[in-house]
Amino acid sequence: MSRLTAAPARRAGTVSLKSVAMPAQHGGWGFLFEPILAGLILAPSWAGFFLAFSGLFLFLLHQPLKTALKDRLRGRRFARTGLAKRVALVYAAGAAAAFFAAHLSAEHAFWLPLLIAVPLGIVQFWSDLRSEGRTAVAEIAGALAFAGLASMIVLVSGGEIITAGLVWLLLAARAAPAILYVRARLRLEKGQPADSRASTAAHA
Repeated sequence: MSRLTAAPARRAGTVSLKSVAMPAQHGGWGFLFEPILAGLILAPSWAGFFLAFSGLFLFLLHQPLKTALKDRLRGRRFARTGLAKRVALVYAAGAAAAFFAAHLSAEHAFWLPLLIAVPLGIVQFWSDLRSEGRTAVAEIAGALAFAGLASMIVLVSGGEIITAGLVWLLLAARAAPAILYVRARLRLEKGQPADSRASTAAHA
């Protein structure tokens, strides 16, 4: 007998495609598109364009994959579970196809920033899977992982490694303080104590 148990009330209801196919938090879009635009403006190329699409599909993959895995870990199967799996497969296929196209059209290596970005992305996803995705470490790790996309685009387009490193550092210097500041503001608006020293130090 399967370990997964169905919830009849949930299975009978309809599930919105948007709820499993689109990110729950809209703030992440900026951390995705800023590196993409920075990379393509600095060093446009077809390989960079394909990398940008691969990054977009990976960004979209987060929500359905998280939903499906969380339901699996809880030993439950809801109406959303099957839909989340199917959407995750579509996004994963899109990311793989775009990455393969980037690899085929690439004339320069871009693996170094990828090797750095992947562990950061894993930290963010693992934290989210454990319902700890709202922590500062998880949010900053995710933002820094996608910032690495700009470096990959620069390198794959023939840019210098110094340029690739600088653009990553600049994006990181923007993302980390912004996250800390927003977190502090949200806590204050909820009437909760907030330590503004980290945000102030990051902006300094």
